[in-house]
Amino acid sequence: CAQQRALRSAAPFGGAPLDRDTIGLSGAVGALLASPHRPTLLEPDGVELGVHRHTDTPVVVDPFARENGYATFTVGDPGSGKSFSAKQRFIRSVAHHEDRIGVILEPLNDWAGVAEALDAQRITVGGTLGINPLEITPPTDQSREQLGTDASPLTEKQERVSSFLANFFAQRGISLGDRRTTLEVAIEVAYRNAGITEDVTTHD
Repeated sequence: CAQQRALRSAAPFGGAPLDRDTIGLSGAVGALLASPHRPTLLEPDGVELGVHRHTDTPVVVDPFARENGYATFTVGDPGSGKSFSAKQRFIRSVAHHEDRIGVILEPLNDWAGVAEALDAQRITVGGTLGINPLEITPPTDQSREQLGTDASPLTEKQERVSSFLANFFAQRGISLGDRRTTLEVAIEVAYRNAGITEDVTTHD
């Protein structure tokens, strides 16, 4: 029947039983072969970013699984949904991973709804609630697998704390000079007195 001849004619490797030819552009061929090649982009630990512009299939990507880094930025016209999509990705990422910590730096209160949805703790700059720069958390299983045999999360944290405090004093016009060594020793003693060692089980 005519329907069968049309299907055979439209098949990628079919003949031309209808005796009619047409030029196939590269975009059409690519769209035809894209679906059987990889119909969707679904990464196991990813979050939904949107839909594919050509196939309308969901795009689920783990930004932390990228070889060249996880930093992203969004570009679009005013009112095109940049903030909305960023909030969606943030909520999905934090809600999907129990060990993921999200930080919102927001002066205009536009993300208050997101913080409320995630039951976030709010810290006001210049307020009475402070943060502990010495706080250390154990590495996740995924990050632990990526660490080298000579890696030291405690030493790395101590270096970050030292830099944080040095910047803190520098902003107040105080130069540590030779006293930086005293600061570094004080940081080491603080962790030792708290029972925190190179053993990551003590970092909780």
